[in-house]
Amino acid sequence: MLPIDQVAKLSGVASSALRYYERVGLIEEGPKIRGKRHYPREVLDRLSMIRTCQNIGFSLTEISSLLDEAEESGGSWQEIAAQRRACIQREIEERQAWLNTLNSTLACGCPQLVKCPQVAGCPLLVGQNARQSPWPAQGESSMN
Repeated sequence: MLPIDQVAKLSGVASSALRYYERVGLIEEGPKIRGKRHYPREVLDRLSMIRTCQNIGFSLTEISSLLDEAEESGGSWQEIAAQRRACIQREIEERQAWLNTLNSTLACGCPQLVKCPQVAGCPLLVGQNARQSPWPAQGESSMN
């Protein structure tokens, strides 16, 4: 059994987060020994998996489902993972489109960004006009 401060140090997870993870059921509550929570060494593996899932973008609720289903050998964790994979793929495609726009805008050589045809005709921005694009549409003044 490891004391909470040692688990925090080894895992890189704050003691307060460990207590929160207990409350939401991500880890089992550690017994108190001489007034201090202790955990079995195996909790480090679970905490590593939790951090990995967080880095991928899963919410704590999703992580709980993923880990619990994995332990029960169920199949729904795969559905959750597949949904997250699709979301990441959409994000990659969107960011690639942004990168392409930036590359073409930089290659344009326009002296002013607001007059650049690459930006004004950008398909990313045309679809974003409803979301208050910082660039005016072609023929529109930036001073409304």
